[in-house]
Amino acid sequence: MILREFGSAPYAVSMCLQLKQKGTVGRTVMYYIENDQIDEQRMCSFLQKFKLFNETFTGPIRSGPIRILARKPNGEIAGGLTGGFAWEWLNIDYWWIHPSLRGNGLGKELLLRTQNRALAEGVTRGSLYTVFEYVRDMLKKHGYENDGILQERPPGFDTFFMKNENLDVSGETGFSNFTFDDEPSQQDVSELIEQIESEQKKALGEYPFKPLSILAIDDTGELIGGITGYIGWNWLYISVLWVDESYRGGGIGRILLRKLESMAVSRNVTNAFMGTTVFQAKGFYERQGYRVFSVRDNLPPGYRNFSMRKSLHRNTH
Repeated sequence: MILREFGSAPYAVSMCLQLKQKGTVGRTVMYYIENDQIDEQRMCSFLQKFKLFNETFTGPIRSGPIRILARKPNGEIAGGLTGGFAWEWLNIDYWWIHPSLRGNGLGKELLLRTQNRALAEGVTRGSLYTVFEYVRDMLKKHGYENDGILQERPPGFDTFFMKNENLDVSGETGFSNFTFDDEPSQQDVSELIEQIESEQKKALGEYPFKPLSILAIDDTGELIGGITGYIGWNWLYISVLWVDESYRGGGIGRILLRKLESMAVSRNVTNAFMGTTVFQAKGFYERQGYRVFSVRDNLPPGYRNFSMRKSLHRNTH
């Protein structure tokens, strides 16, 4: 059993900041810096500003990791499940069982233990993405439903969006011949990820994940907006789009989005998707041609979360 999905992408860091493109919005001179021209300090500042914007609506975001590994009696890793919780949702990122142990219930055991850890944190909903139909079908037996599909991601497969809006306290089934480690080392987690990536390449082919980022700087050198995402499995995913409040409505968000889409199109990507809420930018994305394909309630609490997609074309920009 293997599952892998990227919720965020690493960002390239450079010690030198260079100006690459220049444009104007109204009377403000704008500079756009891209990818490895963005230094770590600016990127952290951008992400912090986005976080603070969200918290004006949601309050402080409570989040944390959840990682559980199963070990054989000899200490070898038999399987593992890692993810985290935020905004009262459990998000599963990696899930793997050694091929020789599949079908004996170990995958179910790891899922139940992970959900129970989440419930202990007050988290009552769960989500994940998978491209494997047998994982989708197994999850349906445990209260998950398929609430959205991205076709041909990656080519030859579909990505299934799965959710469970009522995680129940579940009895764990035992497995006395295994030990379960709920505080694995980073080295152990890296070993698990290597196993997943190796199997994934064999099953799906190799599709490198490419991070993309653009920041907008005004004529005084201040950060006033930015967008980040990545290309994965031949799709563009938009992670974060933020524009300083005093500059909203001036077209900066549209320019940033079009620049990121153009980067993807130049790499032969023809589709994009992202997630947003009403207080973020649902209406903005609709005006840019994005359409809703999945909806989740209380993500964050009190708000609805919309997954949206768009077909990209070279003549669009």
